[in-house]
Amino acid sequence: MHTTLLLIASLAFASPDTVTTGQHYRVFDAQGNPSSFEAIVEALASADVLFVGEEHNDPMVHFLERKLLATAFGAYRDRGVVLSMEMFSRDVQPIVNEYLADLITESHFRSSSNPWSNYATDYEGMVRFAKAHSVPVVASNAPRRYTNRVTRLGPDALYDLSDDAMRFLAPLPYASASDAYRAEWDALMAEAMADMQAAADSAAADAETGTEAVPEDAPPTHPSTDDFGVELPEGHPALDEAEATGMMMPGGPNHGGMDFMLDSQSLWDATMAWSVAEALKQHPGSLVIHVVGAFHVEHGTGIPEHLNRYFPGVRRVIVSVRPAEDIEGFDPGTHAGLGDFVVLTDEALPRTFTSR
Repeated sequence: MHTTLLLIASLAFASPDTVTTGQHYRVFDAQGNPSSFEAIVEALASADVLFVGEEHNDPMVHFLERKLLATAFGAYRDRGVVLSMEMFSRDVQPIVNEYLADLITESHFRSSSNPWSNYATDYEGMVRFAKAHSVPVVASNAPRRYTNRVTRLGPDALYDLSDDAMRFLAPLPYASASDAYRAEWDALMAEAMADMQAAADSAAADAETGTEAVPEDAPPTHPSTDDFGVELPEGHPALDEAEATGMMMPGGPNHGGMDFMLDSQSLWDATMAWSVAEALKQHPGSLVIHVVGAFHVEHGTGIPEHLNRYFPGVRRVIVSVRPAEDIEGFDPGTHAGLGDFVVLTDEALPRTFTSR
């Protein structure tokens, strides 16, 4: 690695007030031993894929993603770097390609590619770097209209789709969730349900002491998905559809009928894994950096499990980024084994959004 080149690349998107943001994060290995940003970059020399697992509104994770992309580009430009993103679905890949090739304007790119509402604050820097340096960008996710179909009707309903639609999904049938992933999912859903029930109880109690009574037939009050305190954010197809159909509402008509939600999650994971595998085949020898919500990759479950099927022998590095009250306080019970590297970021920093 060329030190000067690395320095220039690592600061490519660092504004004057963020150059010193090292004080707001700490890097550990999987067992909790102190590590470093440089150790992550060095580990990529023998990797095919870097998974960066994020909480979507953490400002530090987005700083680190930009820094990792720029630094990896500088360090491994001879082999090539590819950016893969959960934030775009596979059906907008032609639009992404047109933007990268400067065939369409920025405004048409934004209006046509259906970017997340926090794109400008959290992901635009990576895409602009990719555009400026001819780095391919993979729109890796399954279109929400199809994950919606699985949430409502189950995975067999995908066979009714056209051949054109199938191009935007992992090959069918895709694998079901592993036992380990299902256990993680069940724990996450239990936490979300407990938080929602507590919020509903609190809202009901507040109403009883207020000036307006709650009608007996009023539907249960529940928070938005951003209030869960869990990884699945607003915009998650399973939770969005679960709320819409009453699955996640305490006492709702379909409460408890959530099996298809995990099938929807698995379609999402499988499709992103398929997209990464295609990128590896289309760009032999390149390093693929996949940016995604942490739950999809932590503990090596989810996307990494599907990728092992689609690209046997793949070498990957997982970096799990978690906000923490004490960035020095690696908790073995909570953080051990989340990834090959675990980065704790300062949760006191203002979030980039509270509701998308």
